[in-house]
Amino acid sequence: MPVAAHPSATPLLRRARTLLAVVGLAALGAGCAPYRLPVVTHPVGASVSVDTKHVGVAPMDVPVPLLSHTDLLVELSGYRPLHARLGLFRPRAIELLLVPEHGGAGTWDPALAK
Repeated sequence: MPVAAHPSATPLLRRARTLLAVVGLAALGAGCAPYRLPVVTHPVGASVSVDTKHVGVAPMDVPVPLLSHTDLLVELSGYRPLHARLGLFRPRAIELLLVPEHGGAGTWDPALAK
């Protein structure tokens, strides 16, 4: 024979289910909403791409999705391209120092090091 629930437990149970549904929908919605990640490069003017899609020129706030891994590519003519993979935890901002391109092995010039 089934045991009947206490009459006051039913409204409480309904409120708990409603609260869980609202929290769950908010968490799912947050995964789709873009997060604005400030990206600054030195020198300025580098091209910024997110998941192979060009999104603008640094410095800028880059839209990146939450709760997913994201590939970031920063390129500037005369400098080495920079690839970064952002995990689930997002930094507050990214500041990048781009490294100039140079010749192959054995082409180092001491005058350039000054």
